[in-house]
Amino acid sequence: MKNFKHGVYELPSNDIIIYSKNNIVYGYNQGFESPDSVITLGGFDRKTQQSNPISIDGYYLGYRDYDIGHGPKRIQFFRTRSGFVGVWSKTAMSAKLAFVDKGTYTRVSVRDLTVNANMKMQECTVQIDPDDKMKFGRWYQVNPHLLKEATYIGKF
Repeated sequence: MKNFKHGVYELPSNDIIIYSKNNIVYGYNQGFESPDSVITLGGFDRKTQQSNPISIDGYYLGYRDYDIGHGPKRIQFFRTRSGFVGVWSKTAMSAKLAFVDKGTYTRVSVRDLTVNANMKMQECTVQIDPDDKMKFGRWYQVNPHLLKEATYIGKF
């Protein structure tokens, strides 16, 4: 590991890595990584010609805003039984999840409503289990070879 400076690095998954002077590498899992899938709740998927799922339940990890060319879009992240899932978020969902602590077991459900022929909207319901929390954001020892994928941030 002679080619790497001792200090703080960031992985593409946004995990933070500390490369210490004793040549041990520690990572900090912020709860975000590349999701296994990104879904939309409610509505109809024109590509698959099927209805989208209407709910998701899992540990809420937070969100990220992305600029995809025609305005910012938000993806909410959940750790579910089937893996790490991102959900495209609408305003109502974002507003309600803003009050949910990260790591809390959460169920988000949507119901499609038709206001009139030209306007559709969704009603969003968020339920939480405040006693069921996931522990994330912890330090762990990682393989030093991960430094090859990381970006140097600075000294610690």
